[in-house]
Amino acid sequence: MDMNKSTCSTLNSDKGSRIRKDEPDSPRRKDRKSLKRVGDYVLGDVLGEGSYGQVREGLYVPPDLEANKDASLHGQSASDKLKFGQRVAVKIIRRRLLTRKVRNGQENLKREIACLKRLKHQNVIQLYDTIDDPSMDKIYLVFELANFLSLQDILDLTSQKHGESGDNSAAFKAAPFEKLKNLQNLFYQLAVGLTHCHSRGVVHRDIKPSNLQLTLDGVLKIIDFGVAELLERYSELDDTEKFAGTPSFQPPEVARGSRSFSATKVDVWAAGVTLFVMATGSMPFGGETTDELYANISTGRYDIPQDLPEDLRDLIGRVMNPDPDERATLETVLKHPWLAGQDRAPALELPQSIKDTGSKKESLLQRYMQEDSDGSDAGEDDGPGEEGGDGRDGDGGGPGEGAAVERTREQLLNPNQRKNLHRKTSSLSSSTEASCAVQ
Repeated sequence: MDMNKSTCSTLNSDKGSRIRKDEPDSPRRKDRKSLKRVGDYVLGDVLGEGSYGQVREGLYVPPDLEANKDASLHGQSASDKLKFGQRVAVKIIRRRLLTRKVRNGQENLKREIACLKRLKHQNVIQLYDTIDDPSMDKIYLVFELANFLSLQDILDLTSQKHGESGDNSAAFKAAPFEKLKNLQNLFYQLAVGLTHCHSRGVVHRDIKPSNLQLTLDGVLKIIDFGVAELLERYSELDDTEKFAGTPSFQPPEVARGSRSFSATKVDVWAAGVTLFVMATGSMPFGGETTDELYANISTGRYDIPQDLPEDLRDLIGRVMNPDPDERATLETVLKHPWLAGQDRAPALELPQSIKDTGSKKESLLQRYMQEDSDGSDAGEDDGPGEEGGDGRDGDGGGPGEGAAVERTREQLLNPNQRKNLHRKTSSLSSSTEASCAVQ
């Protein structure tokens, strides 16, 4: 259906619901055409796209907690985890494309969901809800919103400034982390989050800066468990023969083609490479091809810049020990002198320049709550694809937006506002939803 030519809208009245066409000249209505509903969630802007779906910002606004119980659209309940009006990230997966583009794609997705359901920690992205819509051949994963910047985003911004200035020092290239003494805090959060994963029987297998998101409050979140594994699949010695992840973050035992290796030690090495990159602004190993890269990694020889603090250099050497039997464990990492006192450290304070770069300018809740007595949205298609991370962002966009969101939530407590909101949303769970809202 061409949503631009004929946008369906539903209205609740004393006599029931009716369907009519929106007037095209309303600015608010034009804005609402970008919103769409899936189950208890209203979808907003696209946060990321990939080969088999996309990630979109969402809003938890259940139209009617009693009436909206379509079993075909709901997996686990999110009502006990989410507050009315809470922002979320919705990963939309096209089942057909997933099967076509990813070997064992659906099996991998089931494993990812199983891993995520085991985890609940402030440094690990949380899965709130799963929605399976066979009629549209789509699966929706609802995550907490960590829509800010990844560590890779910050590294890229720094690299750009580095190229413009010509400064070749490690201290300059790692300025966003070192200047504000953020590096210790960030790596401590990563180690704590990984410790939780391993304690729950989950190995990530793809730790790297782009899979580490920051919220506006400076909380690090481990995201993207697409290649994660459950430890029960391994022997009691934590050995695995399966390789996954990004080549440049693989340890020597993988690069050498070892028949089996410790899954948790692979995570520790990848965390060490991440620490090296954050501290120096460069990779410890390089290569023109994957074979050349692996040949360099397999030697286990790399140079740690001498201008880094001695304790930091020692920790890098321990977590990036080429011998997995001698490599530091996460338990010893958390006790290392370089991380002393981080368990009592205040929340990470990010510079305003970085906040301005990563913040969203508009609140989806504000868009949704615009006064409009003519009813609710339609929505556009999900696009060709996504794979994407788990979305981005924590508790708000740019400066002042958090307060604006809270003010709007207070308005929801007003009976008239709440009634108006339910009038706008409840019709979307009616029989017209399939033809009008869900594309």
